[in-house]
Amino acid sequence: MFFQYIKKLFLLLSLLSMYVFALNSEDVRASTAPPPNKFNEINIEIIKQTRSLSCHQLTTSDIHWKKITFNQIPQNKHFCIRAWINIDKSLMKSRSSLLIGMLGASSFYWDEKLISQNGEVGTSINNEVPGIITTLVNIPEHYLTDGKHLLSGEISTFHLSKKLSNIGYIFTLVDEQKLHSQILLLSIFAAIFIGASLVLAMIFQLIYWLYQKEVSYQIFSLFCLFSSLILITEQAKFWLDYSYDWHIFRLLLIYSFTFIACSLLPLFYLCNYRLPYKIHCFTFIVLGFISLSLSSLSYDQASTFLFGGALLSALIINTYSVFHTNKGLVNIIIILPSLSLLYFIPDYFNEFVFSVVFILIVMAMLISLIKEMYTNKVAALKAERIKTELLRRNMQPHFLMNCLTQLMELVEIKPKKAVEFISVLSDEFRQLTVQSTQDNIALTEEIALCNKHLAIMSIRYQQTYQLDVNGDVADIFIPPTILHSQIENCFTHNAISSTRAFELKVTSVNGQIDLVLKTPIEKKIDHRGTGLGEQYIKARLAEFEQVNNKHKNSLNCSFISYEECHYWVSKFSFIS
Repeated sequence: MFFQYIKKLFLLLSLLSMYVFALNSEDVRASTAPPPNKFNEINIEIIKQTRSLSCHQLTTSDIHWKKITFNQIPQNKHFCIRAWINIDKSLMKSRSSLLIGMLGASSFYWDEKLISQNGEVGTSINNEVPGIITTLVNIPEHYLTDGKHLLSGEISTFHLSKKLSNIGYIFTLVDEQKLHSQILLLSIFAAIFIGASLVLAMIFQLIYWLYQKEVSYQIFSLFCLFSSLILITEQAKFWLDYSYDWHIFRLLLIYSFTFIACSLLPLFYLCNYRLPYKIHCFTFIVLGFISLSLSSLSYDQASTFLFGGALLSALIINTYSVFHTNKGLVNIIIILPSLSLLYFIPDYFNEFVFSVVFILIVMAMLISLIKEMYTNKVAALKAERIKTELLRRNMQPHFLMNCLTQLMELVEIKPKKAVEFISVLSDEFRQLTVQSTQDNIALTEEIALCNKHLAIMSIRYQQTYQLDVNGDVADIFIPPTILHSQIENCFTHNAISSTRAFELKVTSVNGQIDLVLKTPIEKKIDHRGTGLGEQYIKARLAEFEQVNNKHKNSLNCSFISYEECHYWVSKFSFIS
């Protein structure tokens, strides 16, 4: 059912991108004749100090002025714009206002009558007072008569420290009531997403510090935090009336948050899927983002490339994961239409669509983490059960009965040997109890435990058993009692009458550690085991791998056992 909803969403997003692309193409082919209540093309003239310019008079001729669109108004200039509009009152359903969004100080006139003063227009940065970024101008009803009208404006844009792709955002008549409803709806949507993201960020921080220090939990928490910060700074233009000289600072904040969030997105997938070479891949991605930040692109263009780079990296990582681990298909279904939307409508994507995409990505991440937490919990419970069963097996009545019988004989014949037997047996039980609560132990401790068990068996069977160790055992850590379990199995399933040595070979080459344990096989005993020994070893290795992957680049553990030349061979590999 979930996959069906995702497929429908994929189709919907694809159709939306195709519709917007077709709509933009239709606009290009549309007639040059302006519709009613829409501004004609804008005429602009730079105001020079050497001559005066009658900007607002109806009789001024602007035929030879340069024709532009509003988003092409220049930076660091003092200029005049004029735009004509045909008013048709019958098409106005309610009160209309003039919505102006731009970076500049301005004064606007409607048929030579002042209707808006935003800041103070200046001839240089010294005498300009910056205006607020967005203004909604209420035009008196008696000004909006049927027929042709002139809107003229004197503008200065000197408080811009960096070149931007455009500084004129919107210039149109709007239905004021409808505009407020749209802003309210958008604000509610943004507030819900921001609140949910911040709550998830706090929850997964608590999970990381109090429950399980899994790196992917920390990355997901930070991704939610910076995604909400992006939306907060994006929505600031609707919530705050700030002067346009602060706009560069706001864009810098948005870009910084976007840089961090876009870096965290591929890092999350690299860590969550436990892919090899994740540090190298992440470094390559971040270096690409840094080089993009140092380029001459505008904030909007750089943000678009950041979104594209993050989504493309995530797509490559999830595609690799699908082929190697069968994980990541849902993420691919979300990312592909997102990339198509970014390609066809980059401006709309940066303003609005990115929040929808991030919500879907966060939901997919959350589902993945919940599944992982459930899997980890099941594995931990299984490992705990197996540890308990292992201790019970070591305390089996027949084992104790045999040991006590042997002890009774030794007490009568060799009292000193009986004392030694009791001491070694208690030491083994004590060390088993301690190690059962540890995630890993030094290899030297494991070898000492094995030697204690061989000492017990030597006394019990009146033989001399020993463990020959070849290789450097220093600074090697393994899951507890995995070697001990195999040595104990040797006595459980065999009647060993000779003094053939047990062999342990330790090799370490380029970060790969191999332990090869050989236990002798002589006369097999018909013993029906439960298989808990090997189950315990595999569970312990899985837990060991999980714990170490939190702190190392990658750690893959493997275990195989087989019969070879009258020996039972157990091979443990730790590849880092």
